[in-house]
Amino acid sequence: MGTYVEIPEKEMRTLFHKWEENTETRGELCFDHPIKNGIVIKCMTSVLDGIARSKGQDAIRLFAVDTVREKGYIKTRRVYRTTNWKDNIIKAYKDIYEQTKTRMIKEGKL
Repeated sequence: MGTYVEIPEKEMRTLFHKWEENTETRGELCFDHPIKNGIVIKCMTSVLDGIARSKGQDAIRLFAVDTVREKGYIKTRRVYRTTNWKDNIIKAYKDIYEQTKTRMIKEGKL
């Protein structure tokens, strides 16, 4: 799986600098990437109050939600905090984005 690494909040913010920070969460650093028609890709970073949770406590999660209907849209993809975490987040984002785009086309939202 890889070696666990502690991810500084600053590095996480740098990676998601083009995303909107979600301030509605309780302490966990979260970012939103709005797509269209209320569909948003979200990242829950597992950084709580400036400190990444300890090993085995939680993973970084990416998923899509429909904010209009207030329900999930694309299931969660977990990214573990290992040495290649940035590449894995980018890969997970691309996967979630493609699934979201495909579903939105099927539903006539894109």
